[in-house]
Amino acid sequence: MGVENLNKIFNPKSIAVVGASEKKESVGYKLLYNMINAGYKGDIHPVNPGKDMIQGFHAYPSVKDIPGTPDLAIIAVPAAIVPNVVEECGSAGVLGLIIVSAGFKEIGVEGRRLEEEIQKKQRQYGLRIIGPNCLGVMRPSYKLNATFSNRMALHSDRNSRGSYSEEKNSFAESCEKVVKGTTLALSLVAMVPAILFFLGRVRGVPSLLEHRFQLAQSIVHEG
Repeated sequence: MGVENLNKIFNPKSIAVVGASEKKESVGYKLLYNMINAGYKGDIHPVNPGKDMIQGFHAYPSVKDIPGTPDLAIIAVPAAIVPNVVEECGSAGVLGLIIVSAGFKEIGVEGRRLEEEIQKKQRQYGLRIIGPNCLGVMRPSYKLNATFSNRMALHSDRNSRGSYSEEKNSFAESCEKVVKGTTLALSLVAMVPAILFFLGRVRGVPSLLEHRFQLAQSIVHEG
């Protein structure tokens, strides 16, 4: 698998937030709240079968009910139903996924089985997946905050483009300490591959590196 569909994650025109919520203490609430308040310009589609409206946006019972096909789905539902959501996304043509849900191979045999199910569906549909058990992705220049972090990565004043991808562990905490009180952009060109190699949470890291250089070239041409 090459670089195809990585733009669905880093340059999405529309996003489904599966597990979006009105409960302020929930991850689903924080994901949607962050996306709205980052100023993301694309279409946002909360998905929750129990709600008609969430944080001012029309909500859909499933990804398949969304008119058109979102580029990216951010999944924040219990681990046991994540494979079903991945299947739903794949059959609906949603090819970029960020799975923030925890409860996979890090908890043992059952979690590993669930993660293997996800991997099978990833291969079946040609999906690009970040996760599971991840914080998400930030790209400040694109006004994309697809995380439940309490702070946005800072975008520098030097016309640089940035992206921020982290896992929920001490490495992520270290990254946040670097960001605090510092004016800098965490660049997709430099930061994401290092994090992903360290954590091994992206399917197809070599193609992500290729995509990184293609994005760097487009940045140069833009500037």
